[in-house]
This record gives sequence, C-alpha cells and structure tokens, in this order.
Amino acid sequence: MKLEVENSNGVYTVKASGCLDTAAAAEFAKAVDAIPSDIGKVQFDFSDLEFIASSALRAMVTLGKRLASSGGAIEVTGANEFVRDVFEMTGLVEVFTIR
Repeated sequence: MKLEVENSNGVYTVKASGCLDTAAAAEFAKAVDAIPSDIGKVQFDFSDLEFIASSALRAMVTLGKRLASSGGAIEVTGANEFVRDVFEMTGLVEVFTIR
C-alpha cells in the first residue's frame, strides 16, 4: 500500500493506493489518527485502491466520530466497485459521503 496525506486549506486528503490489507492497516490507522479533530472535511481518495480491510474501516469510523463532534465529515472518492461494495455491505454508505 502507498499512502499520501496532505492538508490544503483545512481539507485533509488521504490517498491510499494498492492493497489496504490487515498488514497495512496499522500504518493507515496511525496516519488517520494524526489528523486533527477540529477540521471541516477529510477526503479519502481511493481511486487507486484495490482492497480495504475492516481494520482500516475501523480507523475511518473512529476518525468520523471525532470529526462529527466538531461538525466535520468524511468523503470517499474514486472507490472501485469492490471497495464500494465493502462500504455498502458494512452500512458505511449511510455514515460517509461516497462519490
């Protein structure tokens, strides 16, 4: 997995590519945990992501709860059909904005 995190005008973008499996989820969780809670939006760019493990979803849910306490939100963009299906099966399409 390759991971890039950048902050531009108060919007964090997390771009994950490759396979975000259980082995890579710890690195992903560490990067996500470092994002401040008081920002407006975090955008996850999954346009080059092939797989996402449930442990990575857990890190996103935890971040979502932190952001919600200050009015922030999570947006997922570029997810392929398989990754989108994971969000649908887990019900996270009701929690995050999926584009």
